[in-house]
Formats: sequence, C-alpha cells, structure tokens
Amino acid sequence: MALAPSTRYQLSIAVILGVIALLQWLLLGPLAMQRGVISSLDEVPDAGVREAAEKRPLRRDLWFVLWNIFPFAMLGLILFIDHFWTAWIAALSLVYPALPATVVEVEQFWDAAWITGIFLVVGVWGAVAQIPKQRGFIENKDHAYWWDWRISRRIFIVRAVVLVTNMVLLLVGLASVARGYHLAFSIADMAPQPVFLHPDGSAGIAPLGELALAGSLVLIFLSGCGVVAMLDHRSQGRLHLTGDLFLVSLAFVALLLFAMPLEAAHRNVLFAYEQAIAQVGPGVIEEFALFARTGSAAAAENVGLMAQALARPKYPANIETLLQMLTSFLLPVLVYALRAFRKQVKGVILDASED
Repeated sequence: MALAPSTRYQLSIAVILGVIALLQWLLLGPLAMQRGVISSLDEVPDAGVREAAEKRPLRRDLWFVLWNIFPFAMLGLILFIDHFWTAWIAALSLVYPALPATVVEVEQFWDAAWITGIFLVVGVWGAVAQIPKQRGFIENKDHAYWWDWRISRRIFIVRAVVLVTNMVLLLVGLASVARGYHLAFSIADMAPQPVFLHPDGSAGIAPLGELALAGSLVLIFLSGCGVVAMLDHRSQGRLHLTGDLFLVSLAFVALLLFAMPLEAAHRNVLFAYEQAIAQVGPGVIEEFALFARTGSAAAAENVGLMAQALARPKYPANIETLLQMLTSFLLPVLVYALRAFRKQVKGVILDASED
C-alpha cells in the first residue's frame, strides 16, 4: 500500500526544512566568530549588553544548541516512520482486514490543508514572539544573549527566520507521531483475526508495538528538552516555566500513549485466543491420546503444531525497551539539572553570607 501523495509532499517539506536547519549553522558560525559571541559577551560593542545581569554566550545557550540539533532528530524520525509505514500496514492488515480503509481515513485527516496552515501560523508566531522578548531584554537589561539585536542584526534575523522553519518541522514531525497514535488507537478498537503461528509470537500484532514505540521515543526526547529548557529559562518568568513543565510531563504521556492501544489490542487477541482454545480443545485431547497410544510420527507432528498454535500470544512490544530509553536519556539530563541546581544554590548561599 503506497503512501498518499500529500504525505509524500509533507515528507519533501520536512527534508527541505531539515536542509534549512543545517544551513543555519553554516550561516551563524562565521557570524558568531566575527562578533566574538561564542565564549563571552564582555567585549561586544553595546554597553547595555555588557552590563546585563545575565550574559549568555553561544556556548552557554544550551536550549538554542539543543533546539537546533533537534530538527535533525525529528527529520530522522519522519524518515524512519515513512520507511516502515508501508511494511507495518501490510503486516497488520493480515490480522485486521479492515485496516487499509482506516489508514486512508487517518492519512486524509492529518494531511488536511487546515492542519498545515496551523503549523505555519504557529511557526510564524514563534518568530514574532521574539520581538517583545528582545524589547524586554533591552528595557530591563537583566538578560543578554549572543543573538541580541544590539550585537548583530544579521544573527538575530537568521535565528528568527530559522525559528519558523524549526517550529514547522517540529509540528510536521509531531503530526507523523500523532498519525501513528491515531492509527494505533483505531486498531485497538478493531476485532482481530490473529495468526497464532506468526513468527513474532504476538499473533501478528508486533508491528503495532514498533509503531507506538517510535512515537513514544519522540515524546521522551522532548521531555528531556524540557529539562534543559527549565535550566535555560529559570529566571525568565512563569510563562516559560509552564511551557517547560509541559515538555517534561510528556515523558509520562509517552508511557500512557504507548501502553493504552497495545493493552487493548493484546486483550482483543487474547479473547480470540481463548475462543480458539475452547473450539479446538477436544481435538487437542484426542491428538494427545492418539500420540500416547501409537507414538506415530504423524501424531507427533500434529501435537507439535498444536502446541505452537496454542501458545499464549506475547505482549506486542517489549515495554522494558521503552523504560530503558526513558532512563538512559532522561537520567543523565536530570543528573545534570541537579548539579546545575546545586551550583546555583551554593551561589545564593555564598552571596547571602557575604552580605
């Protein structure tokens, strides 16, 4: 089953936006070196920047670095889902014959023009929001970042323009994730026709676990980004903190979205399994009795096949994999956050003792 043309169009847009994300680094690198804002802001020409209470050169702007590496991870996810999408659908269609029609409905919904329009509006809003933020920096002189308008207008403009493309790429990627979750929850409501001898050991629904895992890993990555954002935005007001906490909470959302459709689909498969056991039970007893009496090769083969067919289907995904990803990614980030927090507390204590 081929992807819809509009999906291919979105894929092309995602690749173009990924190239723009790379181009940003090629443009900003020389500009940052020219203005001397990579390691320090003490020598920049504007006095207001030098006198700011908090100066943030490029190397200390962790959120910017992470946010502008993230598009490559998101592009990789989009390409990954696109590569395996057809294979997942083909495999799951053996268990869910009505799935192809559902796939068309899901793709038509997420490829609607109004969703693409929302992506563009949100991306432009993200760039326009930098204008009042910059004015606030100039007025209160509390913060000065290496991309400050007073340091370099070209750096500020490049960053603002690419912020639009990064936001759109993020949303396109999240739409791919949402498309996968939408399909997973639709499958959870379908009556399966399990293939009990399927080599995946899950009666043919293991691809559903792969689909759910791909989306959950993205949300876990975003959760880690939220931890870094909390460090970077810790002194910039309640609005930033609220958004950062929302990102952190996505790790728990990822666990729920991963487990809920799989649990429902697995439960439906087990129900079909129990019905099959009830139907073939007498025949199995008869075959075992025949094998016990005669010991014939044909009876032994039948018993072996029945033992495979009657094996209880496994859960369609290894949840330990998700938990390992959760801990291996978030744990180092949380350790770093705790160290930074401890350092900040020490600074406050030292300042108080000097006073």
